[in-house]
Amino acid sequence: MKSLPLSMSFAAVALVSLASCKKKSADPGPAAVAPDAAQAASPEAEPNRIVVTQRTQVVAESDPKSKHLAMVQPGETMEFLGDSVESGKNEQMYKVKLSDGTEGWARNYGLVMGKAGAIVREASLYERPTTLSPSRQKLPMGRLVGVLDTLDEFVKVSANKWQTGWVEMNAISRENADVLAAALAGAAMGKKTGKEALEAGLAAITDRSSALAVAMQAKLDSLTGAHAAEQAPAVDTTAPVANPPAGPDSAASTGH
Repeated sequence: MKSLPLSMSFAAVALVSLASCKKKSADPGPAAVAPDAAQAASPEAEPNRIVVTQRTQVVAESDPKSKHLAMVQPGETMEFLGDSVESGKNEQMYKVKLSDGTEGWARNYGLVMGKAGAIVREASLYERPTTLSPSRQKLPMGRLVGVLDTLDEFVKVSANKWQTGWVEMNAISRENADVLAAALAGAAMGKKTGKEALEAGLAAITDRSSALAVAMQAKLDSLTGAHAAEQAPAVDTTAPVANPPAGPDSAASTGH
């Protein structure tokens, strides 16, 4: 076998090195794909997920008066397909896909981004994931929310398009039983408040073993107990105590 000239040998080495460099640059390696893999593994990494918090109609076109396709109930989820159009003052129509694959358009009213969650005790809505940050307002027990993110002991939620913030992790549940309970109770409670709202909500919940149902029952019991205590007659400890009637022994002791 004939040996190659020295100049041709250098050229061959250079070509091999260049090909190797191109191959390495085309392969990003584990470090480059790690963030995407971590995001895919995150339970909240569903940026197009929508939670229905109020009964919502889905229609065929972006016109709210177009053909009716479906009626979705509180607690259901949909996929946002990326298109939206203005349909009125402070109102938009979102293009969505339902759980059965139906595609259509829905008003943004009553829709929140994120995975479904239920507030299981009254929760302060903080601006940042710390109780030291300002609290914008409180979310009531039984409120349906969209879960956007988690950090340490806090969960970022969306209650509606104007209410987004952080709640403590022990104030929210993402269990299906609690989401269903919140959907049923919320519709039944409506604009009722206090004891009346709790009674109506509990009457609508089918699974009384859910964390939300247990918390609502405990709250109702505490309100009922407090009310009973208020209605109990007060004992007047300042009234004088009557002397017992005189008996035969007392008469004898007086010498009569």
